[in-house]
Amino acid sequence: IKNLSKEEKFKLFSIQNNDKQTLLHIALTNNHFDLFDKLIEDLEKNQIFDLFQIQDKDKNTVYHHLLISNKFDLLKELIKNLSKEEKLKVLKVQNSDGDTFLHLTLNKLDFVELFLKDLNSDEIFNLLKTKNQDGYSVISSALKQVNYDFNIIKCLLDNITKDQKLTLLKSNVRNDFLPS
Repeated sequence: IKNLSKEEKFKLFSIQNNDKQTLLHIALTNNHFDLFDKLIEDLEKNQIFDLFQIQDKDKNTVYHHLLISNKFDLLKELIKNLSKEEKLKVLKVQNSDGDTFLHLTLNKLDFVELFLKDLNSDEIFNLLKTKNQDGYSVISSALKQVNYDFNIIKCLLDNITKDQKLTLLKSNVRNDFLPS
């Protein structure tokens, strides 16, 4: 691999197996974090972003796998370096359960804050409305957690307008908490 150009590495690392996993997915799934770090060390920022957006058979991206693998420090560094447009792309991806990255980070205030930084109220509102396959939006998922963190809910709601808050809360109370 050392003798390959960045473009050749990118093409090689883009190849997916029968489970639609790339080498990066496989390295993370098997806890080969040193290998993972080595694989991406010479790539350009845009190449890394494109590789990390590739979804496996469960529609999880490398970002999902980093979260699942508890590679929080690397994930934070990667998130910090994302442009606003790239953050939105990452946040809009839904896995096979329909969960977005926000659905999966509802117990990690620092990630929620990091992702929402620089986004406007309309962008955040649209993300918070996104429903998973069980029909739960990000905000209803946050409220339904057994040990939900009020600071996370506050962070989510502090970044949208009063009308957007009312719309979200009305629809979530009506859809999630009242009997059919």
